[in-house]
Order: sequence, then C-alpha cells, then structure tokens
Amino acid sequence: MPFPFFTRRAAPQPEGRFTRLHDNGVKREEGTWVAGRRHGLWRKWYDNGQLEEECTWVEGHVHGPLTRWFPDGELKVEVQMAWGALQGPFARFHPNGRMAEEGEWIDGRPHRAWCRWWPNGQRRAEGAFHHGQPVGRWTAWHPDGSVLYRGPWVGDLLEALPSEMRRTIRVDEPDPAVSTAERLCWDADYSNVA
Repeated sequence: MPFPFFTRRAAPQPEGRFTRLHDNGVKREEGTWVAGRRHGLWRKWYDNGQLEEECTWVEGHVHGPLTRWFPDGELKVEVQMAWGALQGPFARFHPNGRMAEEGEWIDGRPHRAWCRWWPNGQRRAEGAFHHGQPVGRWTAWHPDGSVLYRGPWVGDLLEALPSEMRRTIRVDEPDPAVSTAERLCWDADYSNVA
C-alpha cells in the first residue's frame, strides 16, 4: 500500500494583543502582533515590575526610539532605530546614572564623534568613526583622568595596544549572527558594549 500524502499545515500566525507574565505573575512583556509580526509599541518588564524596555515595531522591525532601564529604574540606553538597525543618536549610561557612552550610528555602524566615560565621570576615550571604522585623532584616559594614549588612529592600532588600552578605547562590533532588533530589544542584556 502506498504511503498517504500528508499536507503540511502552516502554523497559525500570532495576531492581536499579546501579554506574557514572569513566573511570579508580574507582567513580562506586552505588545501587538499584526499578520504574524510585532507591530506598534512593545514593552518589557523586569520580574520586580520595573519597566525594562520600550520600543516601537513596524512590520516586524524595531523602528524609532528604543529605551532601556536598569532594574532599579535608572536609564540604561537611549537609541534610535531604523528598520532594525541602529540609526542616529546613541546614549548609554552607567548604573549610577552617569553617562557611559555617547555617539551616533549610521546604518548600524558607529559614525562621527564618539565619547566614553568611566563610572566616576572621568572621560575614558574620545575620537571619531567613519562608517564603523575609527579615524583621526583618539585620546584615552585612565579612571583618574591621566592620559593613557593620545594620537592618530592608524590601521590596526587597537591590536598593537596593550590590552588595558584596547578595553578603554574599543566600541565592540555587534554579533553578526544576531539581528540588531533581537540583540537590543529582546535579549537578556545589552552586552555588546562593555
């Protein structure tokens, strides 16, 4: 007897308002699905009830402002997104509320002036990027404010520097295997920048 042909049915696409809870009953995330894609305002909360993240989705892509907070309510990240890629002003803060990093992203890459600060408020590194590549003059400082490095960025300068200087200056590249939207909006933490 020949095998019967099976028709594979497509899984139903999510549609409408969506809410998921933490194990303790506190709201975990909330948003709307349209035609199987996230759409509109989505929010995510820590299990203590504090808002963790807020962003807008358009046709399945994060688009517009994305804001993240630490579990205690302090601002963590403010960034603009364009169809799932970092685009525009970027600000990241230390848990103590001080600015940690400020710059601009174009097409998912750091571009133009960039500055980082130590948790104590001292500048950490300052320079510029051109479409993701560090260019021009860079300066890096120790936490006490003394200069660690000052000079032009040439070729593979970062690889030639001692590891302490690399950690001070670098802006990590995102993992190419993970989409920007997933990495920023729905992963456990924003770990691509130290």
